[in-house]
Amino acid sequence: MGWLAKATTTKKENCHGQEGIEGGRVEIKNAIEVNQEQIKGHLNELVRQSVEETLNGL
Repeated sequence: MGWLAKATTTKKENCHGQEGIEGGRVEIKNAIEVNQEQIKGHLNELVRQSVEETLNGL
């Protein structure tokens, strides 16, 4: 599970008493969740591959 997305909207009544989204915008809170272990594993693999390619090129 790498990404988790949640969206919330801010609603207000307009001058006609109708509920709508404020300013036509949608507010997104906590839209991205970072899995640090997954990133660390990916970076370790990138470094390993880079070192391997460098050593093979010598």
